[in-house]
This record gives sequence, structure tokens and C-alpha cells, in this order.
Amino acid sequence: MTVADEQAFARAFKRDGYVIIRGLFDADQCREMIDTIWTYMPPHFDRDDPRTWTGKVQDCCNNLPPYQRNGLLRFKDKHGFRKVQAFRRHVFTGSRVADAFAAATGRSLERAHIRGLHPILPMPRWISLNEAVGNRLDPDAKGPDRARIRLPRPPLLPIPGHLDAHSIDVLMIAYLDDVDANGGGLSVWPGSHRLLRDCFESRSDFLPTTAYKPAMRFVQRYRPTQLAGRMGDAVIFDRHLLHTNSFNFSHRIRQAILIDLFGEGCQESDCAWQRDTAGRRRRAALITHGLRHSDIARQVGQRMKYHPVRAFLTRYPKVRGWISEIAKDPTAKARRALSAKIRQRREGDIWLVVSQAREFYDSPKLDSYGLKSRGAYGMRVNGGQSSRSIGGSLVERIDLVDGCNRIEIDGRFSVDHFVRVIRTHNPISASDILYCGTIPAGRCRAELEIST
Repeated sequence: MTVADEQAFARAFKRDGYVIIRGLFDADQCREMIDTIWTYMPPHFDRDDPRTWTGKVQDCCNNLPPYQRNGLLRFKDKHGFRKVQAFRRHVFTGSRVADAFAAATGRSLERAHIRGLHPILPMPRWISLNEAVGNRLDPDAKGPDRARIRLPRPPLLPIPGHLDAHSIDVLMIAYLDDVDANGGGLSVWPGSHRLLRDCFESRSDFLPTTAYKPAMRFVQRYRPTQLAGRMGDAVIFDRHLLHTNSFNFSHRIRQAILIDLFGEGCQESDCAWQRDTAGRRRRAALITHGLRHSDIARQVGQRMKYHPVRAFLTRYPKVRGWISEIAKDPTAKARRALSAKIRQRREGDIWLVVSQAREFYDSPKLDSYGLKSRGAYGMRVNGGQSSRSIGGSLVERIDLVDGCNRIEIDGRFSVDHFVRVIRTHNPISASDILYCGTIPAGRCRAELEIST
């Protein structure tokens, strides 16, 4: 990358919050990763027959059909297979990636982490009756086969934008195949990072101020820009840029891989960000005066087109909730509730995680993997702090005292559950696992002793 290219890249990244890098990965690498994605697909999926791309798909988060998950699948590298690791090494050692990161942040690239393989299935035109009501029908009930009753797909609500809570510097999504308009490309709100980054107490941690929710509602009123691309293209974007996946109305799967990029001196950069006088004034002004007196909010709004449907749903979120509740699977609803709680983690917090999947028994992540079946139980810490399970799993920040602590978990467990006590650090992979244990299925009362 020449000096002129670096300057143009830096200007575009600062202005828009994202840049598309054309032809970053070669076709052979992309095809290898597509082959890897297909190893995760259900057995009934025929690679050459889109008509078979229906029914439930188990990924690292849910077991849901395409309609109930907006088509998005998340496959994580559970077994460290060589193809993904080779791709990661190419990302880290590739000079164009390092140059792009340096131009965007002004720092050297320290490491790259593959978040996961993120294909988006085409949205079906017809869905089953059970899908339409959130998988609430009993498949063993007498009467007509509900799986064979087909209905036209209801109108789709716009997908709201979000920010990632992970402690990262820059995100990159690589398109492994051609992505046309309305083909499931990444959607972004250009320039929104300039406003939203001033709604946090920290540059790296997800610590929102009181200005965060009003700013999110303000930006969500506008129409996002959907980014198309060719095989091998990559989008590098700021962690504070509002973004979302989009619906795939094409006849092929949107194939992509999501990568987190980390720079050197993250802690020093965060300290400098917090000491910056101009930034502190902007953050204080947003909290005190709101968006009315914000020049940045005015500039961000002028760059985008107003979207009346998004504006209505943003102003009346309960309406969105009522509509989406009809087809929302209870397990997916539980995961979203747990995810919102996890986003509030801080450095050094201690969390209790009770989940239903043993394969992540020694994982430092707070995700409650599994949600395969329901259960009802509660926990109590040192006879005081208490919490209840959500959809069969429990994730809760707990307050421990110096010395010996007693955690009681009591209730009904539909399957074996696995308990972890984790002290969180940034990055999350550096977190400490203080305890691992198993609770057998059935009615059970477990007592844990944790020393700190």
C-alpha cells in the first residue's frame, strides 16, 4: 500500500467507519473455506439443490430453521481444523491486512482471531405452520402433520443494528463467494461510529453511558447501506460502527467469515482515549445535553436516508416485540436475554455459568452453550445474592468475598448441566476458570465452595 493509498484509506475509514478491500483473498482459499462450511451443514442439505436448504440447523447458538434466524448461521472453529488455522495465519501475515489495520488505527497488528464462519441461507418463500408459531406445536400431538402444512412467509421486519461487545479494535468480514445486492451482504450505517464511540466510558470495553440508548435510537431511524462484493473481497470496519446482517433473497448461500483484529498497545490506547480532553467534552455534552446540540449527530443524520418503518419500530419497540414474539422460538428468546446480560461484563468480574453442552466445559467464554431443553432452577451466593435460570441455562455476575464462598444451586435439571465459575479478562480468552463441575439430571441441590 503506497503512502497515497494509506492516506485515502485512513480518510475513508475515519469518515465512513468502513472500507472495502477488493481481492484480499484468493479464490482457492475462499473455496477451501466454503468446503469447510459445508462440513457443518445438516446431512439433508444438498449443496447443489437449494430446495433442500430448509428445516432446523444446529450451529453454535441455536437449532432453528432459516426463517426464525433471519437466515444467519454461526459456526465456530471447535476442533481447530487446519484449514481455518491456515486461513487465520494468512490473515495475520498478509501485508495488505496489516497495512489496512495500520492505516485505520495508527497501530501495528498484533493478532487476528477468527470469530466464526457466518453463512446466510436464502429466506424461504414458504414456511411450516410450526415455524410460524415459534416451534410451539407438539410434534407428537394427534391430528394433521403440522410439518406438512405450509404457509406463505409473513412480511419481514427490518433487522435492527448492533455493536459487538467484544474487546476488539477492528472487525473484518471476508466474502468467500460473490455477494450481490439483496444477497445477504453486511449492512452498515456510514459514519455512525463517530457518534456511538462517544457513548462509552471505554474505547475497548462495552461500558455504555446514559447517552448510548438515545444515540442508538437516533441512528436506527435511518436506512443502512448494504455492501455487496465479489469472492475474496473483505470489509474492514470500526467496532463502534452500527451494523447488522441482511436478508438473503438470492438463490445461493451468502458465504463469509468474521475476523477480529487486535492491535499492539490496546491498554495504552484506551488510556490515551480516556485522557483526550476533546473526547471527554463530547462525551460529557452527550450525557448532559443529549443529541439536540450535537454537531456530530446532525452530520451523521444528514448522510443517511430516513426510513419510516425503522423509525416507527424504534420509537415503539413494544410493537416490534409483539410482532416478532409470534414466530420467536423460546430458546432463541432465552439466548438473547442471556446475551444482553453478558454484554455488561467488565474486567475482573466473576461470573457463574450453568450450561447444557459438555464440549465447552473448559471454555473461558460466558456463553451458556446448549439450551437443548428446559429446566427450572435457581442459585444463591453466600445466602444472599440470588438468580433464576432462563430457558434452562443461567449466566450471572456474582459478588464473592475474600476467603471461602458458598454457591447453592437448587432445582429441576432436565439433562446433565455443567457449571463454570469464571473471572473475566480482556481478551476473553485470557479469562480464568475458577471452577468446573457437573450437576446430574433430575431434582438436585448442589453446593459449591469457591476460594478467592
